[in-house]
Amino acid sequence: MIKEVDGPIATLGEAQPCATGEIGEIIATGPSVTREYDGLPEATRLAKIGDGDRIWHRMGDLGALDSSGRLFFFGRRVEKVRTPEGDLPTESIEPAFRQHPQVFRCALIGIGATSRQTPALVVEPRAGHFPETAAARKRFIAELREWALSCPCSVRVKHIVFQRALPVDVRHNAKIHRLQLAKEWTSRLAR
Repeated sequence: MIKEVDGPIATLGEAQPCATGEIGEIIATGPSVTREYDGLPEATRLAKIGDGDRIWHRMGDLGALDSSGRLFFFGRRVEKVRTPEGDLPTESIEPAFRQHPQVFRCALIGIGATSRQTPALVVEPRAGHFPETAAARKRFIAELREWALSCPCSVRVKHIVFQRALPVDVRHNAKIHRLQLAKEWTSRLAR
């Protein structure tokens, strides 16, 4: 686990390790880690870290190690919400809302310009639970906020909106396209 850096890291000596419990960038090494991307020198520069004969791969994911060395996943680095009050990794908030029995899936997104984003949550309710009226939406939002109180940073979510189906990766029907959602909802909430 290393502290996040926006540009390339040429050698492992240039990377700063994270403290226990600190969220940082996940890196990995081993026999299956490739030395470079074929024909993509810039991508190689951004994703690979030299360490003598060994190469480390920057996964693009955020995580933290606990005192036992267990890795906790906090989402994709590119999808974290960047607010003036600090960053919000997706998996630091979404699980608190996902525990509601009527939530099929949800996505934390940033509304607005990078580094000045407003946190919003897009909820895909389970079949038969989409709130059709303003009163039903208000009630569902209140329940979601109550369920999420176990996560102190959940209060930073300013908007909760509903969508019948979230855009997902067609290969797995699981990976949510949060950046696409952020563009769509930034436009919709601006109206």
